[in-house]
Amino acid sequence: MTATNVSGNSTFNFVLTVSTLAPNLTADSPLSVPQNASRSYSATNIGGVATSWSWNFGGGASPNTSTASNPTVTITGTNGSTYNGSVTATNGGGNSTFNFIMTVTMPLPNITSVTPLSGPSGVNQSFSLINAGGRSQPTAGTLAAVLHRTPAPAPIRRSSLVRKGSTTVR
Repeated sequence: MTATNVSGNSTFNFVLTVSTLAPNLTADSPLSVPQNASRSYSATNIGGVATSWSWNFGGGASPNTSTASNPTVTITGTNGSTYNGSVTATNGGGNSTFNFIMTVTMPLPNITSVTPLSGPSGVNQSFSLINAGGRSQPTAGTLAAVLHRTPAPAPIRRSSLVRKGSTTVR
């Protein structure tokens, strides 16, 4: 470095060492996940760019460990269970570990069929459904509805069947 003024100049030679900022993990997501669902995980890093990752899902996922930055896992734990997990990010400046608790919730509903798909106008109709996933409303697996015909017959909207209690399907 050289400094100059009206009287002359002065030079000083030195070596500047630049260090890498270590990662700084502050959060991960998701924290609550349905049983048997596949989910991608991510961590919030407010520090230096990580060059390697290490995830541990505490026994509640498959695979249970990963070295991916955003791993996708299937949640294998049971409904209501909690698992102590961790994620570590590393680079040349150091590492940061974030510990988290993964809570397993009820599996997602998975309606695979509804019967009947049609019925006479103006009468009560019960629908039966097959749910291959988690418990859903209505829990008994049937839904009572009154079918109404519009001037031009419209198809029954299956999405309107996934409701709690009774409904009118139009």
